[in-house]
Amino acid sequence: MNLNSEPIIKTSRFCVGSHQDLHGKFSVQGQSSALDIATNDLPGFRNPEFFMQDIIGISNDQEKYL
Repeated sequence: MNLNSEPIIKTSRFCVGSHQDLHGKFSVQGQSSALDIATNDLPGFRNPEFFMQDIIGISNDQEKYL
């Protein structure tokens, strides 16, 4: 991937721990990759352990990105 190119941005559905069907988007651009999940009123979101859980997701168009 060319790091000077525009990032690949995809809307997606995610599962974080026991929280399923979270909606958000991911941006793939090497070390500048990011994940943005809609976390409105998720119980435990402000707890540091929340971020130590596995995150599983699939893009809405179901393409695979490595």
